[in-house]
Amino acid sequence: MHTNVLIIALSVFGLLIASSSQAGVFTGRPDVLVCSVDDPSEVQPWDQFVFYVSGRLEDGGVLYKSLTSNPVLITITSDGRVEAENLEDCDGKTVAELRDEGRAFDFSTQLAEP
Repeated sequence: MHTNVLIIALSVFGLLIASSSQAGVFTGRPDVLVCSVDDPSEVQPWDQFVFYVSGRLEDGGVLYKSLTSNPVLITITSDGRVEAENLEDCDGKTVAELRDEGRAFDFSTQLAEP
């Protein structure tokens, strides 16, 4: 009896872990974006600049920020379109396009080295 209950409990726990590992902080939106930043001063351009999910906006969009003091922000609108004016490789794309290009990840996904 106890063995059956333990097996059922472990199975349910495993399903919960598996399903939660597929979900991001905000459903349907990546937790991490990687975009190139074109620095107009050309002092410090970044080929792979990392932005983390920061918050949900009142209009349903999601805001992303870097961990640096750089003022570059990314917004994914409620319809899934990226708004990032000075990030040409991300601006105007959809979440699906960014995922296909290897520029959008969830915390449960390991980022690969180039």
